[in-house]
Amino acid sequence: MKRTLTLLFFVTLLAASKSKLPVSTDKKPIPAKKEAVAQPESLEKELKTYQDKLKNRIDLTVAFTQTTYKDLRKNTVKSQGTASFHRPNQFRWSTQKPVAQAEEWIFTGTELFSHKNAIFTRYRVTGTIGKEIQQVVDMVINFDQLMKKYTLKQVTKEKDRVTILLLPLVASDLQSATLQLDTQKNFISQVRLDFVGKNHTIFDFSAPDTRSLPAATFTIPKEAVVKEAL
Repeated sequence: MKRTLTLLFFVTLLAASKSKLPVSTDKKPIPAKKEAVAQPESLEKELKTYQDKLKNRIDLTVAFTQTTYKDLRKNTVKSQGTASFHRPNQFRWSTQKPVAQAEEWIFTGTELFSHKNAIFTRYRVTGTIGKEIQQVVDMVINFDQLMKKYTLKQVTKEKDRVTILLLPLVASDLQSATLQLDTQKNFISQVRLDFVGKNHTIFDFSAPDTRSLPAATFTIPKEAVVKEAL
């Protein structure tokens, strides 16, 4: 899980901040204003509204910044690039900076490849890496599918932003996933994955482009040198 998500993406998202309560002249504390939080019985209905808006999105290209923190070494690593998606499951994730980490992951819809140093490596779609990549894709363009693998814990609204907190149904190193939806541009603008300990990965997405993408975006050249993953 950690390896794949470090390579890719599909977050310090809504880290709770401590603030002092305002105090009136008679020294009585005034309650701080709370964000609007959906009640449990309305969560599914709330999410359905945003799902419907995203379902009309066929193609999406975004710029991304990925931030990965590993608590053991107290180390933070950042990378940047672009990611392209085509519903329901095609995907091209291109890490461009730093140059030493330049690599692409391409899912054609039936086959999964990594591309580095002019060599393509084919991975099993049904393997661990393939399944984890599909989860990332779902978080960006098919997040209605996440209900098969996650429990919807909370939906929080603030201005043009909706934050969705998900808890995995099956216990693993991944403890929670938090999605941030830009309701003005109708796209997932951030994904935060929190793992055991303080380890986490944040994907910040920007500059959404919904123009149609050529089929070649999600294929590899016929003359490409391909090796099989071990």
